[in-house]
Amino acid sequence: MEKVIYPLQYKLFEKIATRHRDRASAIAHYQKKYSFSRSKAYAHFGGERPIEGDFMLQLMSEYGLHDLDIWPGGWPETHFMVTVPSLQTNLDAYLSMLSNDLKRLRIKGNGYLYQTTGDLPMLLMKTRRRLTGFLLFYHLNFELLEPHYKNTKFGTAFLNDPQINTWLDGYRETLHHFHEIPGTEFWSPKMLDSLLVKINFVRMLDDFKEPGEYRHLTEEIYTLVNEMEQMVEREAKLSGAPLQVFNHQGLMHNNIMVGESEDLKFLYLNYGLMDAHRYHQPSAIETYLAQIKRAGITSHALNSLKNRRDFFTSLNDAIAKQLKDN
Repeated sequence: MEKVIYPLQYKLFEKIATRHRDRASAIAHYQKKYSFSRSKAYAHFGGERPIEGDFMLQLMSEYGLHDLDIWPGGWPETHFMVTVPSLQTNLDAYLSMLSNDLKRLRIKGNGYLYQTTGDLPMLLMKTRRRLTGFLLFYHLNFELLEPHYKNTKFGTAFLNDPQINTWLDGYRETLHHFHEIPGTEFWSPKMLDSLLVKINFVRMLDDFKEPGEYRHLTEEIYTLVNEMEQMVEREAKLSGAPLQVFNHQGLMHNNIMVGESEDLKFLYLNYGLMDAHRYHQPSAIETYLAQIKRAGITSHALNSLKNRRDFFTSLNDAIAKQLKDN
């Protein structure tokens, strides 16, 4: 047999082929999905023609192969394994990867999630579809400058866009798994500040399609805060999984998630919608997990009535100040 020029790539495509009826149908599906010629698709599968490193990581995410040991001896311990590269604008790959991780952790039975929140991530807004849609609108228009949404105002038409609907449904599915996994979370009274600044900025630009949109969004914020308070009071997530919440008082700026079970561990560092990193390198996970656990020393647990009241008073005061100033 002729020597394979790119053995790591070949091994990945062999794994992809097992997801289909046979190798020929796997190549045909791949060719059609990514608009490659027949000869190019066959060359990729045969390890004869290289693909970009970022594209390889994308394939691993889309086919759910990001945790498979396709590198002989495992991924080098001296390097982080970044499954979704920073600034790769592929939200489908990210949601597929995140949903798959949370689903696997949920069915383990002994899975646990640790999360710190600097700015409120979409992950916590399962029931607030309009707020989640607004954050998508802001990122696509003012951070990524996506041409497809240029000159689009935020409103019902944007929310009904097929691609936006698909992403919002993806977040809903992901959150379903999230809320069924026990966890410890660290919140801050400032966790909504960034969202409110963005809402006020869009209002200043007159980029709301319908006149009542600003009021709808602010009402959703208060509904969200009420849901958060109910979760803290019940010490349970929306689906009933045990939940412990601490007030880190603004000392932790990043959004960090660590999933942990006996045989599955992963780390997500989220610096923005399209700037997310996933690691499964043990030393990286242990470093951030230790950091999160140490935060419990300087944070206030919200299971006491006084701490809970103080936190939500501060959170509501921060919201009121942002709304009053605009």
